[in-house]
Amino acid sequence: MLLGDSKRRRVRVCGYFTIADTNDDLDSSLEGALDYGFAIGVEFLSLDVSMRVDVHRRRMIAPLCVLCGSLRALRRTVFWKGNIRRPGKLRVGKLIRAKARKDPAKHAEILPIQSEAALVYYVAAMKRIRLVLPVLALVLPILSAVNTPQTGQSTVHAADHGKTTRVYVTNSKGDDVTIIDAATMKVIGSIKTGDNPHGLITSPDRRTLYISVEGTDELISIDIATNQVKSRVKVGRAPNEVSITRDGRFVFVPARNDATVDVVDTAAMKVVERLKTPAMPHNTYVSADGSHLYVGSMSGSRMTIFDTTTRKQLAEIAPGDWVRPIALRRDETLAYVALSKLHGFAVVDLKQQRVIRRVELPQLPPGTEIPPYETLTHGLALTPDERELYVTSMAGKAVYAFSVPELKQLEKIDVGRFPNWISINPDGRLVWVSNQLDDSVSAIDTRTKKVVTTIPVGHEPKRLLVVDVPEPQHKQSS
Repeated sequence: MLLGDSKRRRVRVCGYFTIADTNDDLDSSLEGALDYGFAIGVEFLSLDVSMRVDVHRRRMIAPLCVLCGSLRALRRTVFWKGNIRRPGKLRVGKLIRAKARKDPAKHAEILPIQSEAALVYYVAAMKRIRLVLPVLALVLPILSAVNTPQTGQSTVHAADHGKTTRVYVTNSKGDDVTIIDAATMKVIGSIKTGDNPHGLITSPDRRTLYISVEGTDELISIDIATNQVKSRVKVGRAPNEVSITRDGRFVFVPARNDATVDVVDTAAMKVVERLKTPAMPHNTYVSADGSHLYVGSMSGSRMTIFDTTTRKQLAEIAPGDWVRPIALRRDETLAYVALSKLHGFAVVDLKQQRVIRRVELPQLPPGTEIPPYETLTHGLALTPDERELYVTSMAGKAVYAFSVPELKQLEKIDVGRFPNWISINPDGRLVWVSNQLDDSVSAIDTRTKKVVTTIPVGHEPKRLLVVDVPEPQHKQSS
């Protein structure tokens, strides 16, 4: 984001390069009017960095964020330190203020970069005409030379040759998983699983798909290249949403009817440990750094946190009623939690281990059909840059988009009946939602906030997963 001229206000930098007039309200998104008439590669590159810059007063410094590739070893919050003339070094754990060259009293306050960073430059404020050529000369060579895709986690990243984006949909009242090509938005196949497939997750190398099957009380592994079942293992009763360690060695399987989470060794495909949880464990999540396992229990009404290495329970949080799906921030500061009877979600401070806010969706009209377990809201997910949160209204047949961290409602998007689960493209451009009672899946464009297609799938789709997978060998060689 390049800033210069007067009347500048708070602006979000979300991995886009553009010259924008910030008099428009850009607090909610980067979709304000670009009335300068210049756009240097809007959405030129999908990135995994989210940063806010608060600009005070007039004619302040102009930040040019060139964020390419990633520093994969950098795990903690990063701040940039330096001056206008010469880039500084990356520092950890301290808030730095960069002073403007001409007037040190007028400054830009750099807030925490909330993800892994690579390269940040600053240039002094200039008139827009004089900025265009130097910026293009700087940005384009760096983007072409330095950009490398990141693997191993679902963050926004640059296009990666040799990979293709797939959507896997569990048809909960059927016996299969539907496969959708996210580029063509067409069904390209299905995987026979056994009755009532429920949760699913891929291995870190994206070559194996793990699916929990409620009807047979199994966890099965699928070869993504062939869509064939490789192995099966018996687990606890009514296995629900699964998760996996960062090294791919263990899958966590919540057994809703046993009040346990089974730990499955993926090499041997056998249960090696059983963790006790509150009643009806429903969904599991592994933190972005791989250190913690989060378990949401329905009738137990708890979020339980385990150490993924020692498997010891670390904490237990009571956010309200029955705990349904959870969206975790990568830094584990906050969790957005769906609860039974709440048409909306709770915001949980994970450090203080308490609810700090409840956000309610618009009131439902009289006579609205209420889903089982009074599940008014079920699916919710953060975009890869963590600047937006998408939340389902199962009863209201809609998806709501919110800005983050303000949690300002951006849009209501009408979808099918009982929208159950949400998954978002790794590049952040499409939100996929399963319409349980319509036997369909809808794709929502995150820029326009409009449904771009609705695709028929199997019987009562629930969980879905969008992931970049390796292309088959014959495609890569053709």
